[in-house]
Amino acid sequence: AWETTPFMTKPLLRLPDGSLCPTSPRALQSFMTDGIYYRFLDIAAQEGKRDHYTGFVGWLVERYVVEVFSETFGPRDIGGGRVTGDQEYSGKKTSDVAVDYGDDLVLVEVVSTRLPLGVRAEADEGDLNKYLTRTIDDKLEQVDRVITDLHDKRARIPDVDITTVKRIWPVLVTQGDLLPAGPLLAYVDKATKGFFEQPGVQPL
Repeated sequence: AWETTPFMTKPLLRLPDGSLCPTSPRALQSFMTDGIYYRFLDIAAQEGKRDHYTGFVGWLVERYVVEVFSETFGPRDIGGGRVTGDQEYSGKKTSDVAVDYGDDLVLVEVVSTRLPLGVRAEADEGDLNKYLTRTIDDKLEQVDRVITDLHDKRARIPDVDITTVKRIWPVLVTQGDLLPAGPLLAYVDKATKGFFEQPGVQPL
C-alpha cells in the first residue's frame, strides 16, 4: 500500500471498453513531477546507467536551488545577501550555495537522494540507516569540512573575508521525504556531535 511509484508513472486505469480513467488528481500531478523521475530511472536502469542518471539529477537539483536563491535575492552588494554557487578548490567543492551577509555566512548543502523503496514500502531498517548516512551524516561532514577549510583559507567564497565573519549558519535542503519531526531531530542532534565546533558556527 505504501508503494506509490506505479501510480506516479502510470496514473491512468484502462477500462474494459478501452477508455482511460485517472486513478486520482494527485496521480496526474505526480505523473508530471515525480513520475518523470521514476520513468527515466527505469530507463536508466535498463541501460545500466542508473548511477549516472541519479548523479545527473542531483546536479540538476543543486543548480535549481542555486537559481532559486539567486532569483529570490536578486543582485546584491558584497555583504548584503549576495548568493554564490559552489567553488572548486584542491579537487573539492564548497557548499552548493553560500549567502554572504557580511557578519553572517549561510552555507547550504542540497540533499537530492530520495527515500528508497525498502524504506517506503517495507520499513527496512538497514536501508533507512544507509539513507540517513547518505542524506544527513555525509552532508554534515561535508559542510563541516568546508567550514574548516574556509577558516584555514584552503577554500574561499568570492568577496568574503572569512576573518570578518562572526557567524556561520549550516543549512541542509532536502527533497521533501524527510519530515522535521521528533525522530529526525533527535537523529540530527546525535549526528552533529563532533561537527560545527569551529568558532561562530550556529546550530544546523
